[in-house]
Amino acid sequence: GTGAESWGLWTKDPGPRGVRLSNFQRLEETGQAPAGWSFDKADWWLEEHGLIMEQPDPLPPGKYEVTG
Repeated sequence: GTGAESWGLWTKDPGPRGVRLSNFQRLEETGQAPAGWSFDKADWWLEEHGLIMEQPDPLPPGKYEVTG
């Protein structure tokens, strides 16, 4: 397939590092999560439990099999 260069991978568990959606305004104002990662208000990730997550790392070049 094609397009894997735009995929990302969370190499650290994003759950404990996430910020609750209810704290969005504070995160937007400070630009910094309590776990130390920088927040980009133009490009952010929301997981299914309502946590704002840090940006994933770029997926290294390679061949990948997508399952599930």
